[in-house]
Amino acid sequence: MIKSIDKVENRVSFVHRKMGVDAFSILCAHVAYLLKHAQHIDVLMCFHLKATTILKVLLYKMLNSSGKAYVKLDTNGGREFAIDRYKNPLHRWMRKYLYLKLITKVDILSCETSIAYKTLCADFIFGSQLKNKLILMPNGFDEEKLQLAGVAERSYIEKEKLMITVGRLGSLPKNTEMFLRALSKVNLKGWKVTLIGPVEDSLKPLITTFFKQYPDKAVSVEFTGAIYDKKTLWEYYNRARVFVFTSRWESYGLVLNEAKRFRNYIISTDVGAANDLLENGRYGTLVGQDDAEALALQLQKIVDGDINIDVYENYTPDEMSYKYQVDTLLKYLS
Repeated sequence: MIKSIDKVENRVSFVHRKMGVDAFSILCAHVAYLLKHAQHIDVLMCFHLKATTILKVLLYKMLNSSGKAYVKLDTNGGREFAIDRYKNPLHRWMRKYLYLKLITKVDILSCETSIAYKTLCADFIFGSQLKNKLILMPNGFDEEKLQLAGVAERSYIEKEKLMITVGRLGSLPKNTEMFLRALSKVNLKGWKVTLIGPVEDSLKPLITTFFKQYPDKAVSVEFTGAIYDKKTLWEYYNRARVFVFTSRWESYGLVLNEAKRFRNYIISTDVGAANDLLENGRYGTLVGQDDAEALALQLQKIVDGDINIDVYENYTPDEMSYKYQVDTLLKYLS
């Protein structure tokens, strides 16, 4: 399925085509589409730095030299252009050649976190060229969908003594075990904890053991399972005062966007966009990787009222919206 922009009605439409399931079939379908429609495409948007992205950008610019090409890197750390990762000299040479071609032809590239931006701009080979084409553009929040959902946003006073986390619970990246170890050490004193998301089979024995060892937590800690309805999910953020994120790694961490949008005090490991969104501790606290003791200490301080978590008094979410991000991007594409 290929997306295109309906210029008349200013909406995204979908071009349905049989593209196959393998990467080569999909690439062939994309190339065929560009060969037919490149002249009518004002902006070509591609995702991730990969060979197919480079091919599509070069083909598009060859067919439509006045068109604009944009690549959203969706990067995990900003190492995509680091050719020192490849041992084969021929491989490194080919990568260097193709990357330079892409940077020459593409109009704009974006990355999502400040650490990725700094890493890319400091690249020994491509950094000086990337500085002229690369912008920092965080992932946005869908304000229009929020308005349509009809969620009545709560003030801090209206929120509950509720901590939440959202993700694939028990998966290796999410490190739910760290959260449970921390909770075992916290006297919740009337606070509730809700863990939202599908539960991996590997975590289920640990959950059973957790409630057996700490039966008092049964009235305070709950697992909801997966919640796919956005309004239902957003209501949890809306009710919560605290969002906990214990991931081992993230490319960005979109749930952090949602937590900040609903003014949750965030406690997170230093992954993805966490430090950017916390704005150096203004809207939450970072804890060390797999440091359940530090997390437990922070949670207990919140429960005991030793940390001020009502930190969003002068905060406005405008710059988090997709509209703001797109408007920013269009300034570079005009």
